[in-house]
Amino acid sequence: MKFAGEKGHVQKEISMGDDYAARLKRIQEHNDLILGHFVHTWHGRMADDTLYQHVLNIQHLTGGFLNYCRATAELRSADLITAGDVYEFITDWLPRKSWVDSERRIKGYLASIKKYVQFMAEHGYMSADVAAGILRILKEDREEMIRAAVTYGDESTDDESPAAFRAQLKALEARWAALSSRKRSRASPPGKRTAS
Repeated sequence: MKFAGEKGHVQKEISMGDDYAARLKRIQEHNDLILGHFVHTWHGRMADDTLYQHVLNIQHLTGGFLNYCRATAELRSADLITAGDVYEFITDWLPRKSWVDSERRIKGYLASIKKYVQFMAEHGYMSADVAAGILRILKEDREEMIRAAVTYGDESTDDESPAAFRAQLKALEARWAALSSRKRSRASPPGKRTAS
């Protein structure tokens, strides 16, 4: 059997007839093989803390995002990641599922993904075309992805001025007064109204 990265390597097909647990286990073993090769390649060439953080980020992408709550047919290994997967992972999955929304941490994930994709392309785990597409989105859409992740879930209005905020408070207070007035009038016996 030839391993990914060796001449003549062919992507190992995982039968669709496999049950979820067996398929997931084989994909995780395949991902571990690639990640182990990544660690072996970079160990001693970068600080251990940096390598450790890259590994954690990559495991989050491959073990968490790629195979989280997916049907058996959708399970994929790290070498099958796409530019769309990277975009969704950074802009939606990280802030929504992992509560990662600091610019520093998002930039760390982007750096890890870039290094990992370059590694997979250099060692034959991923086609050069797919890697180029991912690297292009990491470069061209970097600021947009960071902004989307950092502001995920913000429901602020476009007008953030103090005057607009005071107007929102006044409107809320007026609605509250109207609702509580109606509630009091329903609670009063017929013919007797409370003074407002």
